[in-house]
Amino acid sequence: CQPCPADKQSPAGSTSAAACTFKPCSAGFKLTATGCVQCPANTYSGAGASVCQPCPEGKQSPAGSTSVAACTFKPCPAGFKLTATGCVQCPANTYSGAGALACQPCPEGKQSPVGSTSIGACSFKPCPAGSKLTAIGCVQCPANTYSGAGASVCQPCPANKQSPAGSTSAAACTFKPCSAGFKLTATGCVQCPANTYSGAGASACQPCPSDTQSPAGSTSLSDCAVPPRCPESEIVCEGSKPIPWYNANCEVQCVPDYGTCSATTDPHYVTFDGSSFDFKGDCIYQFFSCGDVVINADHEKEKASTHTKALEVILKTDTFRLEGDNVYLNGNSVEVPLHKTYNDGTEILVSDLGNYKLSIIQDGKEPLVEVTWDKAASYSVRAHGTCKGSSKGLCGSWNDDPSDDYKTSSGEVLTSVEEFGASWALDDEVDCPKPEPPVEDMCADFGISRDGPTEFMKAALSTGVLGECSKKIDNSNALANGVNDICLCFEDTSCACPILEQFALMCADNGFDISSYPEDNPKAGCPMKCENGMTYHSDGPNPPPTCSDPIGGEFGKVRGCFCPKGKVLQDDKCIDLEQCQCEYAGVLYSAGEEFKKEAECKECICDGGSESCKDIQCDVKCGKDELEVREEGECCPTCLANWVTAVNPEARGTYGAPLKLTCEVDGTTVTSDQVTWIKFNPGEEEVGKIRKAYEVSDDGLTLTIKEMSDKRVGNYKCVIEKNGKKSEGIFEVELPVPHEDLVTPVKESVELIEGERVELEVTKIEGKEIKSIYWICNGERVTSDTPRYKINNRGTFNRLVIEPATAGDVGSCTCIAEGFGTIDKDNKITIGKGEKEEMSVIFKPTKTTVNCKAGKKGCKVEFTLKIQPDDYKFGFTKKNVSICKFENGQKKGCKAVRGGKKDKFNIVLKKSSEAGEYRCIVRGDNGDVVSEETVTVNMS
Repeated sequence: CQPCPADKQSPAGSTSAAACTFKPCSAGFKLTATGCVQCPANTYSGAGASVCQPCPEGKQSPAGSTSVAACTFKPCPAGFKLTATGCVQCPANTYSGAGALACQPCPEGKQSPVGSTSIGACSFKPCPAGSKLTAIGCVQCPANTYSGAGASVCQPCPANKQSPAGSTSAAACTFKPCSAGFKLTATGCVQCPANTYSGAGASACQPCPSDTQSPAGSTSLSDCAVPPRCPESEIVCEGSKPIPWYNANCEVQCVPDYGTCSATTDPHYVTFDGSSFDFKGDCIYQFFSCGDVVINADHEKEKASTHTKALEVILKTDTFRLEGDNVYLNGNSVEVPLHKTYNDGTEILVSDLGNYKLSIIQDGKEPLVEVTWDKAASYSVRAHGTCKGSSKGLCGSWNDDPSDDYKTSSGEVLTSVEEFGASWALDDEVDCPKPEPPVEDMCADFGISRDGPTEFMKAALSTGVLGECSKKIDNSNALANGVNDICLCFEDTSCACPILEQFALMCADNGFDISSYPEDNPKAGCPMKCENGMTYHSDGPNPPPTCSDPIGGEFGKVRGCFCPKGKVLQDDKCIDLEQCQCEYAGVLYSAGEEFKKEAECKECICDGGSESCKDIQCDVKCGKDELEVREEGECCPTCLANWVTAVNPEARGTYGAPLKLTCEVDGTTVTSDQVTWIKFNPGEEEVGKIRKAYEVSDDGLTLTIKEMSDKRVGNYKCVIEKNGKKSEGIFEVELPVPHEDLVTPVKESVELIEGERVELEVTKIEGKEIKSIYWICNGERVTSDTPRYKINNRGTFNRLVIEPATAGDVGSCTCIAEGFGTIDKDNKITIGKGEKEEMSVIFKPTKTTVNCKAGKKGCKVEFTLKIQPDDYKFGFTKKNVSICKFENGQKKGCKAVRGGKKDKFNIVLKKSSEAGEYRCIVRGDNGDVVSEETVTVNMS
C-alpha cells in the first residue's frame, strides 16, 4: 500500500491518492488548501479549525493563539489606565504614561485636567482670595495688599491707604491715620488750611481762636498766634493824612482815612466830599474808579423815577455784576459767598450779610474798595485813602473840595447835574441823551400832603445815633429825599429806609458809631431782614466766616446777617464745616471734582471742603521768530508773531524839516543795542550810526531824520533781535507834493433831493496849468463810468452830476486837481439832504382882455410864467403847460400851448364859439397849479 503524503491521512482500504486528505489542524492553526497555517496575531483557533477567529475589539493575541483566552487588551495610550473592561481615561488630578495599568495622582496641592499624560500636567490649584500663586504654591498676601480668588499677584493698596495681611479686595484698603496738620476726607488726608490745625489721626481741622492765625498744616493750638505786624514806624501821621498804611513790603505811607460815596433809590447821590444831588439818567454811568478798579451804575427809567438796576465792578479782565439778589461773573450766574485770587495777590470777596458786600484786597489795602449793594437799587462804595484825589465818576473828585465835584471825564467843572452825569455815560450822546431834571416836589406831583412824610422823617432823624449825628451834620437833604421817596411810594414809609441808611453812612464818616442802628431807631421801621437761617448782629465779623475762610473778620466788625456760631453759609444754607464743598469764583465743586484757578495758574482737586492744587503746566513751543508772551488773566503764554510794528508806517515829511520814525514793541522790553535801523530799497544801509543825518533815541525805538530831502525818501525798517528772535517794522518815507490853488468850488455845500439831480462844480483858476482832475465821494473815487455819476470837464469848469441822487450820496465829495509837480486837495463840497419845496407859479397874462375877429388870423391868448423854486426848471417844457377855457369856474376844455421862449406861452383862437374866459394851468409833481388871473376873449 502507498503511503499518503506527509500531513495527510486516509481511512483503511483507501484505493487511491485522492483518498488522502489533510489531517485536522492543531489548535492555533487553520486548515487551508495547502494544509494547516498558523493563525496570525490578534486571532485564535481550536483544534481542527478551518478558520482563525478574530480577538474581540480592543484586544490582541500572539500568532498561533489557541483560544479566546489568549486575546488580551492592548496597552493603553498615555492618559489612560487599563481596567477589566479596557482602557479608561485618567480622571482629573491624575496622570499616566503609555501602557499604564493605573493613573498616578498629582502631588498634593496640585491639579490636572482629565486625561493628563505626565506629572508635568499637574499644576497648582487657583489660590483663594487673599493669597497669591508662587513657585511653591499659594502664599497669603502681605499687609497693605489684597487679591481676589485665583490671583497670581497681590495688588498694592492706593497711596496713603493700608490693609491687613490676607485682604481679599480693594474695599479692605482704608486710609492710614492722617499725620498731625492733616484731616481725613473721603479722598484721603488733606492738609489743614491756614488758620486751622489738627493732631495726628484727626478727621477735621479745628479753627484757630478769633484774632489769631496759623499757617497751613498747623499741628496744634499753639500754632495759632496773633498775626505778625509790620514794625511800628516812627513816622507820625496827622492832619489830612492821619492813617499809616503799610503795604505788602511793610513800607509805611501816611494816607487819608477811608471815604464813602453812596446812591439810593431814585437815585439820590452823596459824593465823597459830601455833595448831594439827584440824577435821573437812563444809561450806564461810571460811578467810581481807582487804579484798575472801575464801578459802573446801570440806570433804568420808570414812570415817575429812575433807579439803578445793577452795579458792574470791573477788576482786571473780570466783570462782576450785582443785579437784584443775583451775582454774575463775566455773564455767568455764580454763588455767594465767593472768593477769587489773582497772580499779583489781589483778592476779591463777595459776602451775603443780608445785603451783598464786595471787597477787593490789594497791596496791603484791606480792603482797597468795599462795595455794598442792598439787592434792590441802593449801594455805596467805601474806598481806601490811597484813592483820594484820583477817584473819577459820579462820586466826584474826592479832594475835600465839594465845589469841583461836578467834574467831567475831560476835567471840565460844570454847574448842571444833568450835563455832569451825562458826561460819565458809557454810551454815546445819541443813545444816551441828557436827562430831564428831577421833579422838585414829588408829593405835590402825586397830590399827597407832605405833612405825614415830613413828620415821619423828622422823628427818624432825631432818634438814636441818627439824632445825635443830626446835631453835628446837616440832615436837610436826607429829610427832603426821604419825604419825596415816601410820596413816590404812596406814603409807604419803608421807602425812606435807604435814605436813612445813606445818612447813617455819612454819620459813620463823621466819627459816629452806627453799630446800634437800626435797632436804636424803632420809629424808622427799617429792621434788616435775615433769611436762610441767619440772624442779625450789630458787630459780626467782616467778612463773615465761609468754607474757604472759617474764621473771617479780617476787616473788623460789621452789621448784618450771620449764620449761627460754628456754621457757614453755602448754597443759600447755613451748614457745618464738615458739609462744605469747595468754592472758587462762585462755583461749587464736590469731593474728587477737578477745577482750574486760571487767575492763579493752578489746577486743583476738591477734597471735601479743602482743595489740593498744583501749578498748571504749560507746553508752549513758539516758531523761530515768534515771541512767547503772557496776556493778562492767562496762565500759559502764547506765541506772538510780528511783535514789532511801525507806529507811523506811511511817514510824510516836509522839505528841510526833521521827521521821526517810531517802532513799537509788544509783549517784551528791549534795549537800544538790540535795535538796528536800516534804509533799503534801493540797496540796504544801516543808518542808525550815521550821526550827521540821523539820530536814534535812548531806547532805540525812534529814528529821527534830521532834515528831509529827496535823498532821504525811501523805505526804512527797525530790526529788533532778542534772545535769537527777530522782528521788524517797515516804513515808507515820502515828501509831499507841494500844494497849489488850481480850482475853486462854486458852492461849498449843496443839498440833494432824493430821486432828483444834484450838481457839484468847481471853477478852474485862470492861468493855472492843470494836468488832471478827479473826484473822491465819501472815500471812493468816482468817474463817468460810475452808475448815476457824470463828469463834465470844460475849459473853465469841472462839474460832477449825480442823477438820480439817493440818501447814500449824503456826505461829501472832494475835487482833486493835479498840476505839474503840484496838487490841490482842498476842494471839499458837503452834500446834505434837503426837502423838496412845493412848486409855486407866478402867472402874468400879457393882456387881461383880448378883442378880435374870428377868422384865419384869430385871437392870441398869452401868459408869462415864473416857476419857483428854480430846481423845477430842470426838464420843464411847454408840455407841462395848458391854457384852458372856464365857464362858471369849471374847466371846459384845454389847448396845447406854443412858445416857451422867455417863459411866454400862448394859444390862438379862431372860432367865435371859442370866446370866453381863459386861465393857464401848470402840471407839477403834486398836482395842477391854476392861475388866478384870467384872460377874457371877445370875438366878433
